[in-house]
Amino acid sequence: MHSKKIFVAIAGCMVLMATALPANAFSPFKVSSIKVEGLRQVSRDAVNQYLTIHTGETISPQDTNSMLEGIYDSGLFETVELMKDGSTVIVIVKERPVISEISIQGIKSKREVNEILRDTQVIQGYMYDPGKIEKALELIERHYLAKGNFNISISSSTKESKSGIDLTVSIYEGDEAKVKEISFTGNKAFSAKELKSSIIHGTTSFISWYTKTDRYAREKLLADVEALRSYYLDRGYVNVQVDSAQVSLSPDKKKIFINFKMTEGVQYFFGNMKLSGDMVTEKEKLQVLLNEYIKQGDVFSRKKISEVKVAMEKVLGAQGYSKAEVRLDFVPDEINRTVNIDFYIVSNVKVMVRNINFKGNNLTKDSVLRRNVAQQEATWISTDLLEFGREAIERHGYSKNVSVKTDDVLGYNDVVDVTYNVEEQKSTKFSAGIQYSSADKLILNLGAEMVNFMGTGKDIDFVFERSKSFSNYSFGFFNPDFYGDNVGMGYRLYYNKSELSKASNVFDYTSNNKGANVFWSLPLSRYNSLILSLAYDKTRLSFTNAPQPVEISNFVISEGELFKEWSATLQFKHNSQDKYIFPTKGTYQSLSLKYAVPWSDLKYYKLDYELSWNKPVYKNIVFNAGTTLGYANRYGNTKYYPFYKNYYTGGADSIRGFEDRSLGPKDSQGREAGGNLLINLRTSFSTPPPFSDQGSSIRLSAFVEAGQVYDTIVKTRTVNGVTTNRNPSGIRSSVGVALKWYTPLGIPLEFALAKPIIKRPGDQLRVPSFSFGMVFN
Repeated sequence: MHSKKIFVAIAGCMVLMATALPANAFSPFKVSSIKVEGLRQVSRDAVNQYLTIHTGETISPQDTNSMLEGIYDSGLFETVELMKDGSTVIVIVKERPVISEISIQGIKSKREVNEILRDTQVIQGYMYDPGKIEKALELIERHYLAKGNFNISISSSTKESKSGIDLTVSIYEGDEAKVKEISFTGNKAFSAKELKSSIIHGTTSFISWYTKTDRYAREKLLADVEALRSYYLDRGYVNVQVDSAQVSLSPDKKKIFINFKMTEGVQYFFGNMKLSGDMVTEKEKLQVLLNEYIKQGDVFSRKKISEVKVAMEKVLGAQGYSKAEVRLDFVPDEINRTVNIDFYIVSNVKVMVRNINFKGNNLTKDSVLRRNVAQQEATWISTDLLEFGREAIERHGYSKNVSVKTDDVLGYNDVVDVTYNVEEQKSTKFSAGIQYSSADKLILNLGAEMVNFMGTGKDIDFVFERSKSFSNYSFGFFNPDFYGDNVGMGYRLYYNKSELSKASNVFDYTSNNKGANVFWSLPLSRYNSLILSLAYDKTRLSFTNAPQPVEISNFVISEGELFKEWSATLQFKHNSQDKYIFPTKGTYQSLSLKYAVPWSDLKYYKLDYELSWNKPVYKNIVFNAGTTLGYANRYGNTKYYPFYKNYYTGGADSIRGFEDRSLGPKDSQGREAGGNLLINLRTSFSTPPPFSDQGSSIRLSAFVEAGQVYDTIVKTRTVNGVTTNRNPSGIRSSVGVALKWYTPLGIPLEFALAKPIIKRPGDQLRVPSFSFGMVFN
């Protein structure tokens, strides 16, 4: 305040000294030079930009007032004086001290406070200005009050140092007030319970620690007002008004009471629907679309109107009219309580695409991204094709948060350039060192799954794994555009050795398997493709001297221990999922038939089906339903289906809560034998945990899983002369929660707690399960 008084005195009296000439007593004179005295930190150039009189100009007593004000208002100086020495004007200033250090005390998260200090120019290295600090403290207080911290206390203190002023901002947040009660006044059509379900704020409940709905915020209150209006507008109340949203506090400022006062009006219905304007597409097509959403006599709904408007503009955009608008003309009929609507089509111009560009792809080549984009250059634009291209790029896994925009070409209103902005993500999944699973315990491995290798779009994977129950070595290559037009080709070489009895309760035998396959991928449509695979496989079985189960000894006697196999696999795939990792919507389906050809040593076939369906249900919560089904059998002169190709279930990859591979038929020695029929079902709700955001690589899920394995070929077993049914009675099921994280190296880590809810005596249970690393198929 002291500096302000000096300014007033100087600005009011306007004393020009050095020649003892009082203000308004000197005659105007031409300024020959201007000197500035007292500068330390501030440069002369910084002062010059605030001078209102310059060398060579004439100064009068009236000019001194504006000159002083201009320099002082810069905020750089505590005091400013003007003196005259002949024709020289001397500016004498006293600089404000510099803020040498800023310390914020009393809070953990300082990001928002620091942003407010920066916005008000209270910054280390800037001039100390009490006015700006006062303004910053006021804005900080408003910020906390808007969040519901009504017991907030903020203060500041300063300390002189050698380099300037050390500023300390002390903040006591106080207890955050919680919403205790939400009430409504004037609501007749809907109950308070119904209205509460439409707004963001809520009272404290057992899940509010997660939803945070009981935490007050000014922004949320404004959103609640609009949410209430939308709720009524979607139910026919076109004249609804939310007159006020009153917030009151308890005496201790810890409880918040919110009351919404409204005037509902009367309910309206849809009247006549009319299509007019530029019919650049078939009117019947738009009429059918309109009838799908709105029918005369239905309750008026702003949401339905918005949906049909977007759908119409999408149809127009798919036919080249990306700038088309559907304008709405509402004509209320108060007597009949109906609203007649004219959907007026403004087609504007048909738009041509000049160039398609990509930004953000530092690794991936443009050509790799371009082959996923159905829109072509030098053709009419299709917003439908643009969106499909965006989804296709993201679905392939090497990019995320893909967006598409159009920019007008300079000088043309009917030509645009299309730009896809991509954010590349780590598409190489490494696995090196040690993995862990509930069944195999430690697994030594070295492997990588390199999708989009070196930005070429080609996929390479290799793995070298060893555990107590298996050894797995393989190398695979796939070029998804080998023949052009997204027709791909790939191959795989592999060697496997398994001794499952070391990790599961199965019969003790060793399987040595090596082979190769080559496969081709043919796109059928946007989301569908066909894959053909030809493979050669050689398998050798070896046994210990221990007595063999009847099921295995019968197979060995009939078929032998060494098998050479030629097979063909035909697979149909559908993938409309929006993301490669943690999809939020869309469907993945796979149906495959593997057929061992007649000249193979073993003649059999396998039919497999997999489904995963995703749908967002509430905010960041995604519902997933899926199934894995499998059926296999022998044909021709092969008497027994090869037991080592049986399906197994139970464990981390199928039904958590049970030991790995523990469910299904038992052999004559009581060990797990697997079967030729697999049924697995699963549902889950997943969401990013509270400590992460929607785009994070972590998901928390609650799941229900069920399934079983059956043998439809050898249905009975004989033990000590007693024949019993080999197949288990009924399915098994579990419920649980899981936390899954894709590490920065792309390695998935999962921890699950599962509780079997359908089980039988003798089932092997495992409530907690933990795994990390990749599974290479």
